[in-house]
Amino acid sequence: MQYPIAWADKETNLRMAEERIAALAGKADVAVLPEMFATGFCCGVPDGTRVPWGA
Repeated sequence: MQYPIAWADKETNLRMAEERIAALAGKADVAVLPEMFATGFCCGVPDGTRVPWGA
């Protein structure tokens, strides 16, 4: 399944995945999520500083 991610918001991404998986109850045996779906694809460090690509 694919859907828009919440940038750098792990909790929201997990909640959205749980909601979509719950909606599939009785309709599917397996749900496949994109790699790194929960991360929000953020490239940075804990203090919020962004790390440039290729650094």
